[in-house]
Amino acid sequence: MPQHDLLIDTSIFGAAVGLRHASQGLVYCQVAPDVQNSARQLPLMVEEAVRSANTSLTDIRRVVVSQGPGSFTGIRVGIAYAYGFFKGLVETSGVETAIAGVSSLELLALNVSKIASRDIALFLPSTKSTGFFAVVRQGVSSLYAIDLAKDLGDTLKSLDWKVLGQWDALVEKANCLHANSIELLDLRESARLALLAIDDRLSTDTVLNWSVDMPSAIYLRQSTVEEKARK
Repeated sequence: MPQHDLLIDTSIFGAAVGLRHASQGLVYCQVAPDVQNSARQLPLMVEEAVRSANTSLTDIRRVVVSQGPGSFTGIRVGIAYAYGFFKGLVETSGVETAIAGVSSLELLALNVSKIASRDIALFLPSTKSTGFFAVVRQGVSSLYAIDLAKDLGDTLKSLDWKVLGQWDALVEKANCLHANSIELLDLRESARLALLAIDDRLSTDTVLNWSVDMPSAIYLRQSTVEEKARK
């Protein structure tokens, strides 16, 4: 019987792939060296994951993919590949399979908050002035889109701010608001930690919505091209 779950995230930093064994936990966890060509890198990384675990594609029983928020292109690439891979499993494995969408940003925020033992706001930039963030208060998370030209009042001042990558405009805003604290996190390492956060959720498997349908993308806001077209 299939033993592995395939984990895919393309919403934070390029392509990130994990392979989780039902009893051994995460046996493969890799992030592409750059943010380019996720569509080309994903199949190669999945093949490498299978080889590394000394298993086969038909030994994968479920697929988990990040549905956002994050990179617009990345989200589309990840969901499309994950669902295509899942449909291939359905046709070739001969056993019951399922797919689920998760928010890597939300799960990562929950883990960071748990480790820090405090409430946090975890930010992911999209452009110089826009992006997304997850707020965790008392173990409960919420997702938001943000435009620094319009948003971000005093309500987040009491939280610890964590930023995925470099976001100069947000740092300036934090200084103006005299925010509690702000920490810049390595973007590629954060993508790896997001896979670990998905693995952590799978270890409990209490809230994932397993399905046979393609997961819906979580965009929260329009793409930069769409926003410019409206102006």
